[in-house]
Amino acid sequence: MAQVNPQDNDTISSVKLFDIVVSEVMCKPNPTVALPNCEYVELYNRTHYNVNLLNWQLIINNKTVKLPYYILEPNDYAIICTKNCSDTLLAYGKCIIVNSLPAINNNEGTISLKDSTNNAVCWMCYSKANFSQAYDYQQHGGYSLECVDLTNFSSCVDNWLPAVSQIGGTPGYINSVADVHADHISPTVKHISITNDSTLIIEFNKYMHYKYIINDSCYVIDNHTISVASDMPYTTAELIITPSLQTNEYVQLKISNLKCISNYNMPDTTINISIPKAAAYNDVVINEIMFEPLDNQNEWVEIKSTASYPVLLNDIYISVHQNNDTTKTIKPLSNTPIILFPKQYAILTKDTTNICTQYRCFENPTFITFSLPALNNNGACITLTNTNGDTINSVCYTSQWHNQLYDNTKGVSLERTLQEDSNNFHSASAQEGYATPARENSYDIIQPQESKKYFSLPYSTVSPNNDGYHDLLQIDYNLPEYGYILKADLYEPQGRFICNLYNMLPLQTNGTLQWNAQCNNTPLPLGIYVIIVTATHQNAPVIQQKIVCVIGGQ
Repeated sequence: MAQVNPQDNDTISSVKLFDIVVSEVMCKPNPTVALPNCEYVELYNRTHYNVNLLNWQLIINNKTVKLPYYILEPNDYAIICTKNCSDTLLAYGKCIIVNSLPAINNNEGTISLKDSTNNAVCWMCYSKANFSQAYDYQQHGGYSLECVDLTNFSSCVDNWLPAVSQIGGTPGYINSVADVHADHISPTVKHISITNDSTLIIEFNKYMHYKYIINDSCYVIDNHTISVASDMPYTTAELIITPSLQTNEYVQLKISNLKCISNYNMPDTTINISIPKAAAYNDVVINEIMFEPLDNQNEWVEIKSTASYPVLLNDIYISVHQNNDTTKTIKPLSNTPIILFPKQYAILTKDTTNICTQYRCFENPTFITFSLPALNNNGACITLTNTNGDTINSVCYTSQWHNQLYDNTKGVSLERTLQEDSNNFHSASAQEGYATPARENSYDIIQPQESKKYFSLPYSTVSPNNDGYHDLLQIDYNLPEYGYILKADLYEPQGRFICNLYNMLPLQTNGTLQWNAQCNNTPLPLGIYVIIVTATHQNAPVIQQKIVCVIGGQ
């Protein structure tokens, strides 16, 4: 890309990457709020010099329109729109008038900009996820998408939000959602697909720096040469491998010296690669089911590879039907040849929004987004099949598999346990946040140990003075089996009830509880206290124990 060092007020036609940015997009103007029923794209000049946009290319979902002569002044906005729309949009700001504007999809799309010599200038992507936190009135239409921080080029979902302006947008002006929102996301590999024995597609979790993603030397497979291709928005890299990979050949792909668009280094990564095979029976299992999510969530199913070799997800189909109904909705897990590696997890869902904010996920989990068949809250059968219709794995779940001691199972997943029987699912533990998407299940995490001392205190005196030493009382527990529910009450030594500390708290087999020496958010006076813990289980004896502790001073 041509480097330019103009003086202030000079007029140039070639710029550095992201000198000019897309700052606002009206993708769904109808029903209107106050702005006209017009789609538009707003540009912003981040530099201190004039930029001539003659013959620049605006690309909307692979359709291109050339821009006319227009001088975009320093730190100024311009609205790209048609002649019909300019008649009303000129009231809000300066317009770049084009004969026609490619349609801007309502729900998802990519918008990019190239200069007159075909060099990339900027790009942005949007999807339904950008509207997921919008108010109901914003989701119907009439509100533009605005960039929060024009210095954050990663285009994270939360860096593009619906306008909060009373007129529905801010064409020609500073965005109504403008704020400081720096990019703190580390780059990493998201998916690997294989299209044939000589072509790999690497998908990254964010925009990568174009200088590095297309550098052949950043990708190494011993005894093979690699050539790389990529294009805007630089989230995928196509690797052509010579010589081709052979069946049953295992190689290591070493990726190094990559940077994202924010110039963050991606950790050096080594990935075992081989030509994937079709999944056999139980090579991929249904590992976790969220059939009754919270109100701001979507249903999801977690799958896990138990195979010793990579499998292709586009060769696997999912169907959902009721126990007494043979009607099935069958859909492929992926339309692209995404690889699931041994012991790897993947989340199947319609929309990933809020899953990893509500629940703890491993960093950069694998999500497969598609129109997942609806999951009935009472129960249904989920089946994974291959291209021949042979069953790979199947589960007929029921809401009765949930722990009966739970008051409310909304937002609680069913997890596969270590048992081998057909009813081998259980409610996720509260200690793990009621669900474990894209990571090991809470039942897998536990390490059962036999012990007669079920609850113990590493220290008996708590001093809640915020000096960092024993500010919280620590209660360790080690239970005979999984599935206990805890109730803990606090008493004075004379037996007078003070308050309840825990009620209906699902426990793992072992773990730690903490208490801040307060009741109902009120600090307690110094003295001796008694905690009565009661652990109940559907299929085991009740455990009850008395714990004596002291609230002390310095």
